[in-house]
Amino acid sequence: MCGRFTATVEFSDIRVRWNLDRDLPLYTSRFNIAPEQMSPTIPDIVRYKGVDRRRCVIPADGFYEWRKEGKRKVLMWVHLKSKEPFAFAGLWDLWRKPDGKRVESFTIITTEPNELIEPIHNRMPVILRPEDEEQWLDASRTPFVKAKSLLKPYPEELMDAHDVSPIVNSAKYDGPECIQPVSDDEIPRAGQLSLL
Repeated sequence: MCGRFTATVEFSDIRVRWNLDRDLPLYTSRFNIAPEQMSPTIPDIVRYKGVDRRRCVIPADGFYEWRKEGKRKVLMWVHLKSKEPFAFAGLWDLWRKPDGKRVESFTIITTEPNELIEPIHNRMPVILRPEDEEQWLDASRTPFVKAKSLLKPYPEELMDAHDVSPIVNSAKYDGPECIQPVSDDEIPRAGQLSLL
């Protein structure tokens, strides 16, 4: 599971990019999506009527990783060099809590890291290539054995990353300042006040 990510694009861009014929409910641009928070997803049944295999794509334009430097952790925002939106490969489910409340949930699939992420973390979220998104979503055309081959690291030469503020550690911060580059002297050192 990918811990924190961004989906800062406008709904109109998502609608065009993924050829949607209906709205995503409650959609707003997000700069710090944390676990258990609402996020736009495109389940297989939206694009392929009657296919109910629980695959989905999650529109995004970046994700956060924490790089260790001695005793401190430095937050990084990882994104495509083009800054274009992309799709995480995911799985979705619908279940009920013990109190009967209906819950819709999803998880982002991870894979081994590419060369950009490897020094930072032992895994990374699966970013699907645009040409592979329909195969991932269409379980009737792409059985799991074939779909599994799509779950690979995204090419590192198409990605970039920069350090960001530790405000991202708190899910209450969800604005453009979350992805703004910061210099090394703006990052708290061990012993300084931080949100870690």
